Amino acid sequence: WKALNEIDAGHCEEMTYEQIKEKFPEEFKARDVNKFAYRYPRGESYEDLVARLEPVIMELERQGNVLVVSHQAVLRCLFAYFLDKSADELPYLYVPLHTVIKLTPVAYGCKVEHIKLPIDAVDTHRPKPKIPGDVSEPGLDGLSGELVAPDGVGKVLIVGDDVATATNGNGGRVDVQAHQ
Repeated sequence: WKALNEIDAGHCEEMTYEQIKEKFPEEFKARDVNKFAYRYPRGESYEDLVARLEPVIMELERQGNVLVVSHQAVLRCLFAYFLDKSADELPYLYVPLHTVIKLTPVAYGCKVEHIKLPIDAVDTHRPKPKIPGDVSEPGLDGLSGELVAPDGVGKVLIVGDDVATATNGNGGRVDVQAHQ
């Protein structure tokens, strides 16, 4: 599904946060002021991405066990939906790379389990800065969880973007059966 493509960063595509800050300092600061509504030049905002994902979310709600393989911003949006997070929290949710995130529906939410895959990766997470535009100052933490052994499949499994190639080669959605 094309809806599962990563957020379009427009002119900032494939740039690091430091490169964006250096080349587009005003844009970088504006993004920190309201990361959910901020739209990259010639790109998308998280708000745009949520609208793009709405049909995917409706389809996920109708399914049983589902495996979603996608990119970090997309996974943040899905994670925020299933964990009932606000628009302000969504862009800063921690979605680790190379990790299966198992969501199991429970009363009033979802149980979250992380299964880390043994693949080296650079942590690209950037917490909400206390000062907009500051790349060095840590701010609010995202979600985290301890690693657990896989004992089955819950409602939704989410895998970080680099695992997509190893999993199905095209970043698409794959239905899975629960392990008994």
